[in-house]
Amino acid sequence: MRFIFLMLITIVGFAMESRIKDIAYLEDARSNQVMGYGIIVGLKNSGDSASVGMTYKSMQNMLKKMGVPSDPTDVKSRNAASVMVTAELPPFNKPGKRIDVYVASAGDATSLRGGTLLMTPLYGADGKTYVTAQGNMVVGGIGVEAGELKYQRNELNRGVIPNGGIVEKEIPVILQNDGVLTLLLNSPDFITAARISLAIEQSGIAYTDNYDAAKVKVRLTESAKNDMVSFIAKLMDVRVVPDTTAKIVISERTGTIVIGEKVQISPVAINFGDVDIRIDRDAQDNLNLNVTEKTSQFKMVKSGNTLSDLVKSLNALGTKPSTMIGILQAIKSAGAITAEIEVI
Repeated sequence: MRFIFLMLITIVGFAMESRIKDIAYLEDARSNQVMGYGIIVGLKNSGDSASVGMTYKSMQNMLKKMGVPSDPTDVKSRNAASVMVTAELPPFNKPGKRIDVYVASAGDATSLRGGTLLMTPLYGADGKTYVTAQGNMVVGGIGVEAGELKYQRNELNRGVIPNGGIVEKEIPVILQNDGVLTLLLNSPDFITAARISLAIEQSGIAYTDNYDAAKVKVRLTESAKNDMVSFIAKLMDVRVVPDTTAKIVISERTGTIVIGEKVQISPVAINFGDVDIRIDRDAQDNLNLNVTEKTSQFKMVKSGNTLSDLVKSLNALGTKPSTMIGILQAIKSAGAITAEIEVI
C-alpha cells in the first residue's frame, strides 16, 4: 500500500482567523435534548414479534383511548414496532417550528423502512412536553432477502423523519445575568480564551473579565442591554486566531499522517532496519537531516521543518505505514517530538 502523506503547516502570522461564533457559544443559548416512546405502523411484516409485549400493549392502550376496544389476540401481525424517538431542540425555537427527529427500534424489528410514526410527545429533562413527532420514516439502509440468502447494508432499524417534529413549548432563554454574557469555548484553551478576551476589548464593543480556559465573561453596557440582538451580532462577528495544539494524527487504515503546525522535532538518531536516520545541529545551529539506506546516503536536508523532511524521506524510501508509525512513536518515546500522537 502506498503511504499517503498530508502535512498542515501554517505560519502563525498568517493563521486562519475565525469568528467567535465558530469557536464559542453563549452559555444560556444552548440546545436541549428531548426524548419519547412511540409506535411505528405500516411495516411489511418487519416489525416487532409477539415476544415484545410492550408493542402490543401500547397498541391496545392507544386503540382504547381512541374508542376502539381490542383483545390481545386481535393484534398478531408484525406490522408495528416500538421505537425511541429523540431530537435536539435548538435555542430560540418558537412553537410551531419544525425540526428533524430520529427514530430507533426498541424491540426486535428487523426493518423500519416504509413505516409511519404515530404522534409521539417528546419530553425534556423536566418531564414536560416540548415537541410532538409524527411522520414517515426515511431509512438509509438497504436490505434484500431471497430464501436463505440475505444482503444488508447499513442499519435498517433506525432512521430519521425530516421536519417530523413540531415545537410545542419554547425553552426560555435568559441572555443576561447581572449584566454579563458568558461565552463558552467549543475547545477549552487558555491561549484561545485570552485571545478572545483581547479581541473583544480591542474591537471596542465591550470589556471582559473572569475568564478561564473554557469561559469568557463579557460585561454589557447600557446600550447593549437595550439592543441585545445587535450587540450579540457584533460580538459573534469579532475575529480571533484560535490556538492549536501540537498533534500528529495517524490513520493506520488509510496510511495518512496529518502533522499540525506546532509540531517540532529535536536532534535525534534513528536506526530502523536498513534505514539509518540522523538529525543533529551544525555550527550555525541549523538542524540537519541525513537519511541512508544500507551504505548509500539518500538525502541531506537543512530545514527547520525537519519532521516534514523526515516523513518525506521515508516516503521516498517506500517505508510501509506500520514502519512509519513505529518510527514516529519511537521518536515520541525518546522525547524528541513535542507533540501528541493520535492513532485513529
